[in-house]
Amino acid sequence: MSIAPDEDLLVMDVYAAYPHSNGFAPDGRAVVGDATRAALHLVDLPSGASSELIDLGYLADEEILWFDVALRAPLLVTARAGHLLLVSLDNGESRLLHRAAKDASLDHLVAITPVDAL
Repeated sequence: MSIAPDEDLLVMDVYAAYPHSNGFAPDGRAVVGDATRAALHLVDLPSGASSELIDLGYLADEEILWFDVALRAPLLVTARAGHLLLVSLDNGESRLLHRAAKDASLDHLVAITPVDAL
């Protein structure tokens, strides 16, 4: 996926963060979701260049992959198939923060907001 600088960011099969969430990194990049599979991409807004950040297709789930980017750190959170994950925007590495109990589930609309920003 590549977006030319003079094109709109929203293109077919791409979606932005949920309205209450943040999709913009502090360094001028944005995170967008791939609507055709469970993947997130980083887009450099000035150049339009993009790269896949993480593919979570291995976690079976029918829901769209929502996410929230931290305001002051290169991190995002997302929930999929009962897994709450912290993902680095620098290298795409993920860390499991929480796994729902066998008969429980997690809401897909997660947030990572500093207490002093509330």
